[in-house]
Amino acid sequence: TFVKTVISGTTVTLLCSNILKEPSYISWFKQTNDSLPLCIATQYTSVNPVDSIYFNGFKKNHVEMSVNKTFSSLKIVNVDVSDSGIFYCGSFLTNHMMFHDKTQLVVNGNISYFHLYHLFIPALFIFSIVAIHLLLIILYYFVFLFVFKETSH
Repeated sequence: TFVKTVISGTTVTLLCSNILKEPSYISWFKQTNDSLPLCIATQYTSVNPVDSIYFNGFKKNHVEMSVNKTFSSLKIVNVDVSDSGIFYCGSFLTNHMMFHDKTQLVVNGNISYFHLYHLFIPALFIFSIVAIHLLLIILYYFVFLFVFKETSH
């Protein structure tokens, strides 16, 4: 299982190998906890592309399925914590669905002020060190010029 971790509010794209050699259906499924997989979308693949059909309350403005000769992708826009789950791609082969390319999507909430604070402190520390070094260089330069000028007269 491939695990993909993202932050809430971002866009994520999940990929699945297109193993079909002849026209048939590719579908995306989502599973949470111990529930049965829910079909998100399906698309008939053939020479002439056909629009995806969405199921179980999934809408094209939030999840978008596409298929080309090598991959099927599922793009999830503005992900939310509720989008977390295990995603499968499935291909309808002859008379059965074959699942493959399982991805576990973990969506973390927005970055909180607590997290920003812990990012800010190290950045402030590094900035302070650089600023002190620059001030010391400038001070050394002026002292050197002043002392050099005084001794050269």
